[in-house]
Amino acid sequence: MRRPQYLSPTSMTKWRRDPNLYYLKYLSDTPLPPDVQTQPMSVGSAFDAFVKSFLYEHLFGSPSKPGNDAAFSRDAIFEAQVQPHNRDWAMKAGEHCLNSYRHLGALDDLMLALGRSAGPPKFEMDIRGTVTMPRGGVVDTVPFRVKPDLHFVTEQGVRVIFDWKVNGYCSKAGHSPMQGFVQARRTGKLPWSHSEAKLHMHKGLVVNIAGGLEAYDEEWAQQCAIGAWVTGNEVGDNFVTMIHQLACRPSTGDVRPVITVAEHTSFVTPEYQQRVHADAARMWEAINSDWVFRDLSFDDSRALCDLLDQRKDTVVGVISPALED
Repeated sequence: MRRPQYLSPTSMTKWRRDPNLYYLKYLSDTPLPPDVQTQPMSVGSAFDAFVKSFLYEHLFGSPSKPGNDAAFSRDAIFEAQVQPHNRDWAMKAGEHCLNSYRHLGALDDLMLALGRSAGPPKFEMDIRGTVTMPRGGVVDTVPFRVKPDLHFVTEQGVRVIFDWKVNGYCSKAGHSPMQGFVQARRTGKLPWSHSEAKLHMHKGLVVNIAGGLEAYDEEWAQQCAIGAWVTGNEVGDNFVTMIHQLACRPSTGDVRPVITVAEHTSFVTPEYQQRVHADAARMWEAINSDWVFRDLSFDDSRALCDLLDQRKDTVVGVISPALED
């Protein structure tokens, strides 16, 4: 059985949703092949590449400039993140997302905020770090790998973990913005906030304090918490999450969807952060032992591992689909 080197938000979600699939992808000596990127995945990756390269160039100059990172060029990020079979389609879809994001003013506002940050914003695309937390008289230590879109510190010293989400671009029904947004923008409509959001000015940032981010989407909160820890925060620290969600709906008479940009600015509560780390520690202990499936006896767990190794080709079709960080 293989042993992983780290946990990621995606692997933790797979483990929680379907431990059998996790075993087949990460632990089995005869692992499943890598996931094939779908069109919904590719449009998010294309938009991420375009907006990230745009911001990098406007903040730091051309990626080809001496001292800058050529990996942040538009083509380099796009080709690294979008698989070849999707590139022609994703190029156009990603451009539509970027143009909508700019037209609605969300990109300009973000650039102003980054221009006022204390120190240069950081665009690391792949970070690893070991995070510790005391629990029950012991110290849990878990290695993580995460891909935060962006993180920075405001003029007033607030640490911000920033992420983009693209939802519903390929859906016939479309996708509504997640609840709790502090501001949403759509062509032909004045900006508005969600009816249940409780807005509070926190050191220059308008934040929804009606509930932690986990009250709206636990997977978003988990991803942001891990990103915050690996970029320097302790478990339970006070940091702000900023998520710009592009919620897409079909448009009458246009093959391109109408996009609403919903801005979610909130906290991840210390209690939820502690729970995520404790869950990660239990997962890390299980997958690095010979007793993987702790809801079974030791012998039954070993038997299930053997069964999955032997029958992986028949079980993969009925296990949950791919996820993406």
